Parts: sequence; structure tokens; C-alpha cells
Amino acid sequence: MSDSKLDVFDERLESLEKRVFGDFDKDADYPKESPEVLDSLCSINTQINSATAGRPQIEAVFKRLGELDEYLDTDAVDHLTVSLSANMDLILAEEDVIREHASTLEQIEQMCDVLGSEHIKAVPSLQTQLYELSTVHIQQQVTGQLINWPN
Repeated sequence: MSDSKLDVFDERLESLEKRVFGDFDKDADYPKESPEVLDSLCSINTQINSATAGRPQIEAVFKRLGELDEYLDTDAVDHLTVSLSANMDLILAEEDVIREHASTLEQIEQMCDVLGSEHIKAVPSLQTQLYELSTVHIQQQVTGQLINWPN
């Protein structure tokens, strides 16, 4: 890396340290002789990985930790729960559709006797007869077109 990139990186690091530590002396609380934070994190990560290796249930839990974080987030709880007034507004907004569905269901209920009749129940057994009649009809249309075809 060039010196200018290192200088920019150092400036960014100093501004980040100032945001994290504020006016406190970071060297007093975190002396340079202590192990580096990154080394500690890598060591802990290695220990966790070796402890959980070969255990599929724990690996499955680790894969779903992001989902758990979402559910534990207080903002997510607000999205998951809807207030009573919001539910009422939603129902009132869809009132016309709900009433239309209710009237359609009432019509179907009234037609239940017709829909359950023997004539309707016999429809599947008439399928082969319908297929044969359709074939004859198509053949008659084709022959009718051939007869009416101009010479």
C-alpha cells in the first residue's frame, strides 16, 4: 500500500477510536502489552468451532442465529404485533370484500341441494361419453368445412 492510503487508514482508525473511547485514555484501559482483541476473538472462534464440529444440531442452531436476532430485536416485535385499532382498520378497509365473500358463501349454501344432486354426481361417469361426442362433433366440423371449401 502507498503511504497516502496508510495515512487515510490511520486517520479513519483514530476517528473510530475517538468515537469508541471518547475523551478517555485508551492506552490506560487497554495497554499494548495485553493480547490483541483480534487475536482473542480468533482464539475464541477456533475453540467454538472445534467444540461444535460434528454436531449437526448445534450447527443448525448456529445457522438460525440471524433469525433469532431478528426476533429478539425490539423493532421486529413492533412489526410482528399489530395493535387492535390497526386490525380494526384493516377489517374495515376490507369490509366490502368480506361482505361479498359472505354473500357468495350463502349462495353456495343455498345451492347445496342442487350441487349434491345425483345428476351432478354422475358427471364423472359421463366423461367418456362426452369425449366421444366431442370427437364426433369435431369430425363433423372438419367435413363441413371441406364440403363448403371453394373449389
